[in-house]
Amino acid sequence: MKTLRHLSYLTNTLPARFNVLGIESSFDDSAVGILDSHGNIYAHVECSQLLHHLPTGGVNPVIASGLHKQNLPPLLDQCFDRSGLTPKDIHVVAYTKGPGLGVSLLHGANLAVNFFRENLSPPRLLIGIHHMLAHALVPRISNRIAFPYLTLLASGGHCLLCIVQELGISEVIRLGSTLDTAPGNVLDHGARLLQLSRYPEFSECSGGQAIERISLRGTLRHPVLNILPRDRNANFSFSGLGSSLEYKLNSIAKQRIVSYQDKADLALWFQTSLIRHITTKTQNGIRFCRIHFPQINSLVVSGGVAQNLAFQKAVTELCRQHNYTAVYPALELCTDNAVMIAWAGVEYANAGIGIESPEDEVHFIPRWKLGEDWTMKLTQN
Repeated sequence: MKTLRHLSYLTNTLPARFNVLGIESSFDDSAVGILDSHGNIYAHVECSQLLHHLPTGGVNPVIASGLHKQNLPPLLDQCFDRSGLTPKDIHVVAYTKGPGLGVSLLHGANLAVNFFRENLSPPRLLIGIHHMLAHALVPRISNRIAFPYLTLLASGGHCLLCIVQELGISEVIRLGSTLDTAPGNVLDHGARLLQLSRYPEFSECSGGQAIERISLRGTLRHPVLNILPRDRNANFSFSGLGSSLEYKLNSIAKQRIVSYQDKADLALWFQTSLIRHITTKTQNGIRFCRIHFPQINSLVVSGGVAQNLAFQKAVTELCRQHNYTAVYPALELCTDNAVMIAWAGVEYANAGIGIESPEDEVHFIPRWKLGEDWTMKLTQN
């Protein structure tokens, strides 16, 4: 799909307050939202696939694709019903272009392009959004943090530490990323190892939610795991944490029946170790910024893992120690949602970037790197 850079002048035709339709389908949740360019949310509807994937302990791409295809069209209708708007009231259509699960991205992209073709035409805008950049921008909906700022994005599919210098993918500097799995994924793995879904109180929770809730009843009886403590880089590694949990769990099981309290204690250790690792690596990034980007004093934190209150507390304390301000979106905007896609559409439209042609074939990018890779520069600092 061509990006119509030469049509950036179309943004000059937008009214002072314009409306954006956002569509999110990057992984296992379908969502549609409408907001205006001042950040007022008209409607946001979503459909979680969590209960469909819990039995297998992971997202089945075939099931995810089928559910997106089934759920997105009625969600679009519901969103307009709740908003009181009509398709002709929309000035910008923003959709998740990537990264994500290809079979999921396809259905959101199809819906966005078909909606545009059927209801709108230039100078209305169609914009494909980078999912992770949307996470980094969404706190600006209520807190217009000035560029540049540091952002920590921790979710089920990603863990990134980046500098957002300005709008646009090319304006992002990537200081660190995960070398193996993502924090949300390893939390799900931990919940499966502890068999938390067998307890009625956790039967409809994600793995991360179950770990967080049971850890509140735990006591820290095991030394916190300090992963790669001597490395000065900001790259993350979580696979060893899952292996350590499995080892500790098996050690207890050889001595006695693993009790609920044992699981609570292990969950607290597991969660604390994960948070310690993320904050240690984030601190490396902050120290790098102190030297090379002294004007930065804000850390924007987003992604599903950012909903964890123990995680928020630790990151906020880290920022306090370094005279940074920790900024979080509303809890409901931490996880994947269409509001963040629509808001990124506002930001893109105002900047005149990312405009696409509705005449081209539907296009999405399952593997889409964010920004320029500076990960090696931290070790040279």
